[in-house]
Amino acid sequence: MMIYPPIDILGDKAGNKYALSVLAAKRARQLNQGAEPLVAKEKIVNEKSIGIAALEIYEDKIVASEE
Repeated sequence: MMIYPPIDILGDKAGNKYALSVLAAKRARQLNQGAEPLVAKEKIVNEKSIGIAALEIYEDKIVASEE
């Protein structure tokens, strides 16, 4: 079974796995609080907020900042 989006690519986009987990968790909380997804509804395979956040990171809709 393949994980989509691939975790290796997500880690590269965020810089490292720690930054990826922080970024995805922060965005998932925003989605849980009512924020609209930044990806097309047709592309959403996993309805969970963490899955949507991962897809947004994969499509470069959100990026990690250097803080």
